[in-house]
Amino acid sequence: MSYESVLGIDLGASYTKVSIRVEQAQPNAHCIYTRFVGQMPTLGIRDNSRGTDSWYFGEQAANLEPGSKARIYENWKAKLSLIESGRDTTEAVIVGFEFFKSLRKWLKTRNIDPDAQRVRVCVPALEHIEPYASTLAQIMDAAGWQEAVQIVKVSEPRANAVGIMSGGRNCILITEYPGYGQMFEQSLYTDWVYRALHEQRPPIVKICILDVGSFTTDIAGISMNLQAGVADGISTSLQKSWRHGVINELDAIVFPKLCDSYGIAWNSIKFTEREEMKKRLYAGKEFGIAAGTIGGKQNDQKLITGALESFCTDLWAKVKTDVVTFNPEFCFLTGGGNRIASIRQKLTSLFQSVGSRVIPVPDADPLSTDEPAEMVATALGAASIILDAEEPNPGQPIFEPKHGLATDEVYCRCNGGNKDCCRCFGRGYYRKIERF
Repeated sequence: MSYESVLGIDLGASYTKVSIRVEQAQPNAHCIYTRFVGQMPTLGIRDNSRGTDSWYFGEQAANLEPGSKARIYENWKAKLSLIESGRDTTEAVIVGFEFFKSLRKWLKTRNIDPDAQRVRVCVPALEHIEPYASTLAQIMDAAGWQEAVQIVKVSEPRANAVGIMSGGRNCILITEYPGYGQMFEQSLYTDWVYRALHEQRPPIVKICILDVGSFTTDIAGISMNLQAGVADGISTSLQKSWRHGVINELDAIVFPKLCDSYGIAWNSIKFTEREEMKKRLYAGKEFGIAAGTIGGKQNDQKLITGALESFCTDLWAKVKTDVVTFNPEFCFLTGGGNRIASIRQKLTSLFQSVGSRVIPVPDADPLSTDEPAEMVATALGAASIILDAEEPNPGQPIFEPKHGLATDEVYCRCNGGNKDCCRCFGRGYYRKIERF
């Protein structure tokens, strides 16, 4: 196992969040900390309205009022994930290429060298995710990340679970294994251990983490052994993602109709204003624009309330079987979707109906970040030494092609054997996408 420095990237449909662990962990049972670097809007705008063909990302794109010839790419990650279906993803690949070039520049403005450490990228726990992850790594290579030490993947549900329970803390014992007890040392965990030691609760605690994001909803079911007061790690019994997110299954239903009734185009509104509009309207408040006050009419509230109810009903239909089968004692609700009060309240009630109690997400360690843990846990988890301990060491390719490499295949520079390699998934070779 390797405990060298790592950059964690949680590529979200709305925001991309980054963390970094630079300090070398020593086998002395002392904690070091993953630092949350920040978040950058994933939104991309290609605009030649001003006489030049220009790309804008991050805060620049978020605050840009799109010109008449602008193309807005708000959820390109979702389109990129369709590569396994055989659908044309050329446009999404181009946007991704420009985005990762911009992300490199963004990191350098924060005095971070993108190539100085391993890069761990979070990917959804969807079926047939290999083509997406490999394409993502190749896009990063083409955008200048080819000098990075290594690009590996981790499922978003797993990273989220690790980030919540460790809170950004990292620790290695003298045995050179992670010090889970030290990393999980927080009021909630300490109370569980105390009660288990005094036979006031079972020694196994089962927790469900439901992350409702912009593009996907991710679920993780974890089990922790509290015996002897020393955690044996986070055993993930359930990892799954669904293409059910706020952008496509809620925003796309509510806001085009709502804006059309006021004679404005949803895509003509700046990203920052759209985010504020969503926050207020989903909270049952009004939002003032030049054409009037949106949300004040009875039909406005009827549309919003109905869409929120349908969003939760459809989501629960997808996750219920897995929740009931796993039978968690507790549940954490995370992600941007769960910051909408009505969604959180509805899901809390639905979890209670199957015997699971929703409890507050523990705070991240203040030496890692002062951001809400439920919003940055996946990025923090992506750079955790817990994932280092699970990552297989590179070795011989797991599978050699019977008749040599095909014309569109190339050997991977990881040399194979690492199932977490984003490009080859341990095979030692991968299919090179035509765009590059």
